[in-house]
Amino acid sequence: MSKNNTKKELKMIRNSMSLEQLSKDQKMKYEIAKELGLYDKVIEHGWKSLSAKETGKIGGIMTRKKKEEEREKKRGVSVEDIDTDIDGINDVLKHEDSPKL
Repeated sequence: MSKNNTKKELKMIRNSMSLEQLSKDQKMKYEIAKELGLYDKVIEHGWKSLSAKETGKIGGIMTRKKKEEEREKKRGVSVEDIDTDIDGINDVLKHEDSPKL
């Protein structure tokens, strides 16, 4: 992200104190900063005020959360497939859809 976008982003947040206008990733970044107690520091001094350790921690948590979201999406699809197979619904549908001989 360029410095201009970051400055605009911070100005918008300072004025409205709302994260609703940000992208999903940007919201997540600020929410994690809140969880770590770094939000006020970021709002007051910008992202450049964070140490490499603090920034890395935020990035690591973001990565973990994104992976968890992807796993849940995949798990949701596979769980539905397993449920229908256990119930035998797919077998019944296959039988009903097959042409009669």
